[in-house]
Amino acid sequence: MPIICFEAKFTKYFNLLAKFFKMAALMITGRAQKLSFFISLALLVGILFIYVNVENLRYTIVRISEKEFSIRQGRLDESVKKSLDIPNSETKYRPGRVLITGRDSDVSYLEHVFDIFGRLGYKNASNDHDWDVFWSHNFPFSEDGTLQGKKTLRPNQLVNHIPGSGFYTSKVHLATSKLLGVPPAFRLPEQKTEFLKFADENSAKVWIQKNNEHRGIKIRKFSDVELNKRGTFVQEYIDNPLLIDNRKFDIGIYTAITSINPLIIYTFDGEVLVRFCPKDYNPFDANDIDKYVIGDDYTPLWEIPSLQKYYNKAKLTRKQTLNAYVRHELNEDPSKIWRQIAEIIRQIFITSKSDFMRVMKDVHFSSNVFELSRFDFVVDENLNVFLMEANMSPNLSSAHFLGNRIMYEQVIFNMLSVVGVANAIYRRDGGYGDEEQGMMVSDYDIAIVSEDCLGECRSCATLACKLCHGCLTEQNRNMLKKAYLQHMNRHAMRRIVPAPT
Repeated sequence: MPIICFEAKFTKYFNLLAKFFKMAALMITGRAQKLSFFISLALLVGILFIYVNVENLRYTIVRISEKEFSIRQGRLDESVKKSLDIPNSETKYRPGRVLITGRDSDVSYLEHVFDIFGRLGYKNASNDHDWDVFWSHNFPFSEDGTLQGKKTLRPNQLVNHIPGSGFYTSKVHLATSKLLGVPPAFRLPEQKTEFLKFADENSAKVWIQKNNEHRGIKIRKFSDVELNKRGTFVQEYIDNPLLIDNRKFDIGIYTAITSINPLIIYTFDGEVLVRFCPKDYNPFDANDIDKYVIGDDYTPLWEIPSLQKYYNKAKLTRKQTLNAYVRHELNEDPSKIWRQIAEIIRQIFITSKSDFMRVMKDVHFSSNVFELSRFDFVVDENLNVFLMEANMSPNLSSAHFLGNRIMYEQVIFNMLSVVGVANAIYRRDGGYGDEEQGMMVSDYDIAIVSEDCLGECRSCATLACKLCHGCLTEQNRNMLKKAYLQHMNRHAMRRIVPAPT
């Protein structure tokens, strides 16, 4: 407040007081009235004194506030910043660091992976050790892998591959697993006797012979199968595929392992990859593999005439487009397809868990790994679903089909979100501390509300009490917090293991 304003106010009130005194003096007619006058005068002087001091104090506070708490260009003054103890983000906290490696020196096909990490505020790691997230196209735990022989990782480090994932991504291992939804297959020549017996009992079946890398695929009659050709296997061919506009197609489901023990599996529910063969299925010709084998030069969904009104015009997702076609054109319930897919994937991982655990027993970073893969299915004309293969490091490049960009970026973002990488919270050098962890999830968030926990648990050994707060081990507490965060961060990911209740 300027001095001149303060003096003007004081003069104003002093003049009012003088007028009051003058009027009071005219009213005085006796000694008693004089006494009342002097008492009133004393009170008014006291009030005036208090007012002057209050105004003076307020003026002083305003001046101090302007001086000590001045804001310049939207930033707190350094002295205030120091007094409030605002952490210096450059020294206490930092953005995440990511190391991204490709199959070779050319990493251009990982453009979307780089983009998503960049949008999340991550910086490129300066070396092979200074990283929080390691995203590798190749399997890093192989004999020539970057992490070969690695037994431990820092608590803040995450790797996008899981030791033992080859048990379900290996083409021949998966094909010969005899699991739900996997067409019968036999290694050659090791399982030649079994194959001959099965083929004799199922003479009407048609077979595909392919090498162990899922290449060189070709339909063969039983009499044309090369029984002694090493490094190959034969698998039953689904000869009544569901066709849309006379084209065979497959459905790719993006799947994520987010924990080994306990086993937690998510699938990306927001979208699916739908690929069509380059050529019409009928008239059929086994020598023309473009009629029944879906390769890199597939036909995208948006080029299929019967689907364009759903995908191109109505802007439905690929999954919604398939649902609409099955519901309106086939008069069938599309949920039959998705229920089968979820159950097949569920059984694959539940069966593989023991293999994971056997491989992981020699390492100490089971909580530092996750894996994204793509499961490819075909559907027959009766809406029965069959698993063809599972792909480690699935293609995430839209260079060939620009229309896939949004889907790939959503897959990457949702994957990173569910494992806690996309939370956009800066970290300390050693990872998140107790304060940051408590902000994201606390003991209150994982508390179990049950009669057993609300009462007194007699023994923590009982199943009913193991998850009560007083009985939680540190390992179980951390496991529950991790599962809680994954559930809260899942976005369009949906958990299939453990099966939702």
